[in-house]
Amino acid sequence: QPKPKTTLCREHDIELLFYCETCDQLICMYCTMKEHATHNHETVKKMAHKPRQELKAAMAPIEEIIKDLSETYDKTDKMKTKIVKQGNEVNAMIDRHYDDVIQKLVKQKGQLKQQVTDIVAEKEKAVTAQLEEVEGARAEVLSAKELLNDAVEKSSDQEVISAKKQVIGRTQQVSEKHKKLKSEPVQSATLEFVPTKQPFPQFGLLCSNARPNSRSCEAVDLPGYAFKDSKVEFTIITKDDNGHRCSRGGSQVFVHMEGVNESTLAQDNHDGSYTASFVPQQLGEIKFSAFVDGQQIRGSPYTLIVRRIYASLSKPSKVLNIDGEPWGVAVGKGGVWAVADWSNHCVYVFNSDDKLIKKFGVHGMEFGQFDRPRGVAFDDDDHLYVSDNCGVQKFTIDGDYLIHFGSKDTEKLNSPVGLTVHDNKIYIANSGSKCISVFETSSGKFHSRISSDMMGSPYDVTVDANGRLLICDCDRQCIYVYTLDGHYIHKVGTRESSKGLLCHPYSLAVGLHGYILVADTFNDHVSVLDKDGLYTHCFGSRGLGNGQFSCPYGIAVSRNGSIFVTDHDNRRIQIFSQY
Repeated sequence: QPKPKTTLCREHDIELLFYCETCDQLICMYCTMKEHATHNHETVKKMAHKPRQELKAAMAPIEEIIKDLSETYDKTDKMKTKIVKQGNEVNAMIDRHYDDVIQKLVKQKGQLKQQVTDIVAEKEKAVTAQLEEVEGARAEVLSAKELLNDAVEKSSDQEVISAKKQVIGRTQQVSEKHKKLKSEPVQSATLEFVPTKQPFPQFGLLCSNARPNSRSCEAVDLPGYAFKDSKVEFTIITKDDNGHRCSRGGSQVFVHMEGVNESTLAQDNHDGSYTASFVPQQLGEIKFSAFVDGQQIRGSPYTLIVRRIYASLSKPSKVLNIDGEPWGVAVGKGGVWAVADWSNHCVYVFNSDDKLIKKFGVHGMEFGQFDRPRGVAFDDDDHLYVSDNCGVQKFTIDGDYLIHFGSKDTEKLNSPVGLTVHDNKIYIANSGSKCISVFETSSGKFHSRISSDMMGSPYDVTVDANGRLLICDCDRQCIYVYTLDGHYIHKVGTRESSKGLLCHPYSLAVGLHGYILVADTFNDHVSVLDKDGLYTHCFGSRGLGNGQFSCPYGIAVSRNGSIFVTDHDNRRIQIFSQY
């Protein structure tokens, strides 16, 4: 240990061996006899004992801190190594998962191609057998023709008379056999590959076990609308400072509605996500906030529009009488809406306040005229499309004629009824042709046809929230569900179920939360199906009073949830508000 440095007095140039308590400074021996003679002073050695002990005592916690820092350094250094190692292991897991996915894809590809081979072989075998049968029949017919020709051209009168019965009998046998042959190929060339749009919605998910940062947390699956007294549910995802999803639970997450004293605790899913729910008790616009460990999360508060549930729609908010027979009804983007009057051969246009602003159309078969108009639809630019016995026409909101759909040169429309516009295409329920005819809205050019042997008389068509085509079939008394490119998925609302039987439905519309509202015409009410097509309830009954119907033909839902129903035989439109 090095020898302590000697400190000398500046005035007397000797070592400072004394301490003046009065002046609080070190002094030398001469200072004690001169300037500090009357002061209290003591030797440095004696005075240093106590502070030396105090300094020694202060050394202990410093040593503990040094020890803790050393341990922290060691642990952090080990964690650094572990993080790098874990990262390498996760990368290896990703590679293995990728290889596994590719292997499964290759296997699935092989299975699909084998199915194609099997289907082609089966179809080829069937048509080959048909070809052989047709070839044999053709040979017999040619032989019978040659026999007839010889009898007519080469036989004498006596031979003709004698052979008449035998030759005609042979030709009749050939004809009867030909009748039993199928005139069309026994197999079609229909074989399509329908790729899934999202085979892997998410390749994988990275999670850390860090504590959540409320500024990084987010709420997902937030609804924009809800029903009064019905549970609203959404998910809160917790994330750390780096924006990575937390892999464990343990946080306190709750939801608070403005104007309500109590808060609702969210369910911990123990994977960094929390299921939050609450039940709105009032109609209109409400605000609610989400909190993680007492801190409000990003984007909060949120706004929710609360409506009446469909089951409580007993009375309309407004009734408009029509001096005619209203059929189709549609609501435009800006709240304007229109009704087709079947008997007066015209269309009525109303503003968002339900005031009549335009009536156009006269009876006739020229462009711009109508012969029994039935269906109406709007596009996003509020152009109006109207179907009648002559096809479908496109108009401006002021009733100016633009183009016509369904000429004989392309796709003939035979008794078109309901229609809908989606993604610059118009889908038309071509009831007389038992199909859905699709045209381009801008040019009127025919695009495609959606049909099957199942369809009886499609009366209306619309697109649901999942981008699927819903087809209302009046004759089959059900709703068919198709992809937009015409691939059949399933049917709902059939008469095979014990309740919610549709009876010759004429129209349908998609409401809030994906609910399907059906103008159940011969049941004289509106049937409500959930987004999966399961019957939930109905509203309305047969009668003349408000909220009752006599053959509801058309139905539409506005952006704010109002429901428009054309009460055909009662000659009126009933509007049901969900506020």
